[in-house]
Order: sequence, then C-alpha cells, then structure tokens
Amino acid sequence: MSNKPYIPDSDPDHPRWLLNLDKWEVFPYEDVEDEVKENGYGIVSYTWGMWSDFDNPAPDLPKYRVKNSDDPIDLPWKVPTIEVLTLSHARETMRKCLDKEISFVWWDWMCVPQGKFGSKMILSPELGTVKGEEIAKQMKIYQDARQGFIWLHRTNWDKPDSLKLQTYLKVGFGSQATFKDTLDEFRLSIGSIQEQEPWLTSGWTLQEGVLLQKSKLMDHEGKGLPGFMSSTGSPNENVFTLGDAAAEHLAVPATGLADDIATAFMRYSEGWTSDSLHELPQGVSEKVKQAITYFGPRLANGDHSQEYKNSASTFTDLIRCGLVAYWPGPQTGLYILSGASSRRFTTREDRCWALIGALELEGLNPWYSNAKTEEGKEEDFRKIKKEFFRPLLEKYQWELFIVPTVEDPEYERLSWFERIVHGGVLPLSLFLVKDPYEDLPRLKYDAGSDEIICTLESSGCASNSTRRNFIQLKKDVFARHYRQKRLDPKEPESPRGVIEVDEIKVEKMSGLVYLPVMDIHVPDAPHLNLGEDWGRVESSGLRCAAFELVGGGETSGFFKGIVDLWGVPGSFEDITSYKEFRICGSQTKALAEERWRCVMA
Repeated sequence: MSNKPYIPDSDPDHPRWLLNLDKWEVFPYEDVEDEVKENGYGIVSYTWGMWSDFDNPAPDLPKYRVKNSDDPIDLPWKVPTIEVLTLSHARETMRKCLDKEISFVWWDWMCVPQGKFGSKMILSPELGTVKGEEIAKQMKIYQDARQGFIWLHRTNWDKPDSLKLQTYLKVGFGSQATFKDTLDEFRLSIGSIQEQEPWLTSGWTLQEGVLLQKSKLMDHEGKGLPGFMSSTGSPNENVFTLGDAAAEHLAVPATGLADDIATAFMRYSEGWTSDSLHELPQGVSEKVKQAITYFGPRLANGDHSQEYKNSASTFTDLIRCGLVAYWPGPQTGLYILSGASSRRFTTREDRCWALIGALELEGLNPWYSNAKTEEGKEEDFRKIKKEFFRPLLEKYQWELFIVPTVEDPEYERLSWFERIVHGGVLPLSLFLVKDPYEDLPRLKYDAGSDEIICTLESSGCASNSTRRNFIQLKKDVFARHYRQKRLDPKEPESPRGVIEVDEIKVEKMSGLVYLPVMDIHVPDAPHLNLGEDWGRVESSGLRCAAFELVGGGETSGFFKGIVDLWGVPGSFEDITSYKEFRICGSQTKALAEERWRCVMA
C-alpha cells in the first residue's frame, strides 16, 4: 500500500482543502462539502511573506484528515515559520472574527502548498502544480466565501501608533488650507501608514483587497474600527448602514484626491486659471479650485509650472500605492496593474500570478522559475508576462489603450506584453467620465509579429453586426493631448513618470488615423481664444486612439495614445476599407520588418 498522502483532483469551482479551526485539521473539500454548503467557510487576508522563514518549519501545525481514515496524518507540505506571528494567535483571532457557525476557513498558510526554490522547503513537482492550480482559482475561492475579513495584524486601534491610519480613513485630505498642504499631507500620511501596516504594501493583499472590498479591517486583537457608512444590496438600492471600516474605505481618500487632481488638470487644459475661477460653472469643488490656483499661470514656453508637475507626481503616487484599486465596484485592469508596481512580492512571478483573481483572468496555469541564473529567471519572467498578457487583452480589450502618448524612447523598444504588464505606462481613466463604446473592434495578440490585430469585419452575429470605423481628418480640428514623457520606473525614484494634459489647440491635418473610443462633451473654454470655429464644432467630440501609419502602409501603425478631437461638420471621414488593422509593437522590430518587405518586393 502506498504511503503517499491523498491529493484531491482540482475542482475549478472549489478549493482543494479547508481548515477546520475548531478541530485544527485540514480536510479535502470533497469530504466536508455538505457541511460547508450549510454553514459556508470563512476567508482571511493578511500579509506574512516578508517575515516567512522557509528554512524553519512552523511548529504545532494542523493535521491532515481524509474521509474514512482512522487517524489524521501530517500535512503533505511544511509551513514556514513567521517571525512576528504565531499560529496560536492567528488561530485565536480567526475564531474571534468569524461567525460562530463557521468552522471552516480557507487560510492560504495552510490550504495552499508552501515552498520556496533554494530553501529547505522545496515542493515536489506535483505539489508545485497543485499550488499553481489553487492560485489560479483564488477569485472563485474568495467570491464563494460566506464571510471574510482583513487582518491588519501590525495595527492596534487602541494604540497611538494607529492614529495616522485612523485619520487617513476618517478625515482624508479635505481639510487642508492650501493645495500644497494637501499634497504634503498625502505624502506624510501614505508613507507613515505604509510603514506602520505592511498589509498596505503587500502584492498579494492588493488582489485580496479588491476581492474583499466589503470586508472589515480588523486589528491585531480582532477588533474593528467603527463609524463608517457602507452600501448594501444592489447598486440601485442605495441602502447604507453604519458599521466598521472595510477595504473600500481605504480607497476613498486616495481616489478622491486623485480625482481632484485629474479634474483640475482637465479644467486647466480648457483655459481656466486662478484669474477666472469666479466664472467656473457651478459644481466645481473647492479642492479643484485650490489645485488650479496652486498650478499658477502657464509658462511662456507652454510648459507647466513646477507646482503642476508636483501635482502630477502626486497623482502617480496615488495610482501606484494601490489604494485606488479598492474603490467599490468593477475595476479597470490598468489601475490594478499600476497599483501592483509599488507593492512587495516574495517572487517576481507573483507580480503576475498574485493579480489573476483581481483581474478576473481565466485559462492561466501559474508556474515558477527554477532557473539558477539571473538571466534565466528574467527570461522565464518574460515568458510569464507574455502568457499573462493574452487573457488580459482578451478581457479588457480597448481599456488597456486608455493611456497617454508615451514619449519615452524606451517604450518603442518594448514588446506589447512588456508595455502593458508592469511597463510603467500610467492609466487615464480617472480623467474620463465615460466608458469606451461597447461596439469597438475586437483585439487579439499575434505573438509572432508582436502585433495586436484589430478586426473590423463583422462576424455575422447580431451582437457584432456593427463595428466602429477608423477615421481620418479632412479639415483642421481642435485637439487635447495627454502626454507621459517618461515611463514610470519600477522603483519609486525621481524623475517620476507623470501625466500632463495639453491645452486645447488647433490641430493641423496629418497622416494619423484614429479610432473613436467614446464621445466627449464640448467644454466651456472662453479663455483660450480658439476663434470662431470653436463655436461651430459639432455637439460632441471624439476621444480617440491615435495611430501613426507604418511608412508606406495603410493598415498597420504605431499606437500614439489617446487624444480628444473636436471638429466642425465635415472634419472627420470614416475609413471603410479596413478589414483589419495591425497595431505594431516594438517600433524597431516593425521598421526592420517593413524594410525587409520593401527589399523583397
């Protein structure tokens, strides 16, 4: 008879194992399914990787019990010691935070095989595969939990060192006298709370906070922080209840400030300055007016002031900290990816795998590099990013293109999966108030040529019977450009990658082609002196993805970011001849291929 412990088959709808807190035993899900269906299971988000010691297994582990076995056995894997967190205290806190009728919990420390290449705790190939399969279905595991909580085990709400986090949650950034004071307070606040509570800097907890937006923030002792309003029921019901702080409340101050900066940038691009604030339409917040005053006048050379750039740098920090991703409701992929850029990951592979659930990606099989050299590990990570990019593009489509014009030469040398997956391009969605059209052409990735293929032909299905066409300019128009002069570095450093919004100006006809992705209103811009034609533009403008055609070509080009266009009647012409359009990746590679085609011709 084999002594090999029983490993259940993977079930895409359920975890393989659950831990019974009361019995302190791990069970295959299939053995306890009836009980779990009746009472549910709990789930916990906390951070432990930065203190894990994979050379010293933790003591007092739960046992492993399989149905019809006489006695439980040892877990089929070891669990690392966590320097600052004992199993006994963790178990006690979980029991305190979960409802009494919930006996089972999905606890990654116990329910996912643990191991680390190069340590004394190395997983067998079989358990390595099992680990990847459990990671891949984390979204489903979190969604099906009856109850969840976020354990800030380095925080104690009753102690003074938690006051900065409490102030951030309760007060935010609305009370400062000047906008400079607001920016300074953000930098002091975010640095302090991230240092105090590592849950706010972990890569895995970025995903878990997205999946547990309504779950309470519990401190080291299992206590909540009261006094917060949360919505319940469907979004249309607008029912609010008073209770403890939850993950979604972490998003409110950061998202509010980011939205104020974005709104101020847009108003500033429309010609509004401190001299004309009294003429602004009703409804513009005082914080936005403070920001516009702080920017000061535009410089004579058209450049932005240092105060404007300070605000742009703060916007980058707000996006990178990841708290914006906890905003209630569906997330855009770029905000989750940007939020991950400043988070800690135990392994580089987890920069992708730890986001699968938050991004709701399917069809991925996580794996980890066993390469012995840094070059080998980096090459494996490139392969992982390429695998990760396919379902990312399949799900998010044109949302991944709601970004500024990137002027950093490094961008042109990157493949598509390197640009989108942790490439340092910043998202624009907070500058916009609408979602992309639903009838945009479908996109798919051609890895061989590093091109994204935009298919404009109808599939024949009713839902796809109409597709947006590309357009070209037939007259001069008015345009607003969004620019990012430098890719944001992987590590926080100066100069940062920032978004700047150009003033609306006349745009001459060019060889660019555009794909409209959403309608935009015609802004009130009386101080820009745009001339009589501005009063004749059509009732709505077009927010477009811009493309520079490959030399001599007509159906392939380089992506040049998002641009807003307004024109008088007859300014835009549909290009109806396109059946597909190829969006080139690395410009160097594409130009070389174009030259080769010319030689062969």
